[in-house]
Amino acid sequence: MVERARSFAQSKADWIAERLQKSTRLATPFQPGAQIPVRGRWTMLTADDSLRVARLVNGQEAAIRAPTRDGLFAARVLRLLVAQARLDLTARVQVHAELVGGPTPVLAVKDTKTRWGSCRQDGKMSFSWRLVLAPPSVLNYVAAHECAHLRHMNHSKSFWDLVRKLDPDMQRWRLWLKEHGASLHRIGAKSP
Repeated sequence: MVERARSFAQSKADWIAERLQKSTRLATPFQPGAQIPVRGRWTMLTADDSLRVARLVNGQEAAIRAPTRDGLFAARVLRLLVAQARLDLTARVQVHAELVGGPTPVLAVKDTKTRWGSCRQDGKMSFSWRLVLAPPSVLNYVAAHECAHLRHMNHSKSFWDLVRKLDPDMQRWRLWLKEHGASLHRIGAKSP
């Protein structure tokens, strides 16, 4: 079995290398001049050494302004995005948890690679900070999905019926994540 897998991988080596090169070439590191989506809106990353911490500016043109001194521009931008994700997720989880009849769960915001969100048996939830990059309706869908697990710790018909009740457009946002999710994971990645 292992030998068959190795042989398959070797036969597809060129294809794998091409895909890896393409994914790193499309990376968008957090650096001044880059544009990233924040809550689905294109936002310019701008150097501003008059600041001590990063700030999100929502005007006619959205921007994240952050100091560049100490070489911590990227870290400051990330810290801001994680904080914004926590605020948005806390608000939506609170609404959905109340609708399913449960207390507001404790939540963590992380840099997850394989899941947008998860709910443990004890009700603690984890979410990807990258949800703040997506349109707010996508973040809302993931919050609704995880809160439905407070009632159903599975993906049964009852679970999906509850998710649909919490977010009638859930199918649209599930498809959005399937189509655009990989691009969100390239944001904040370092270029080769």
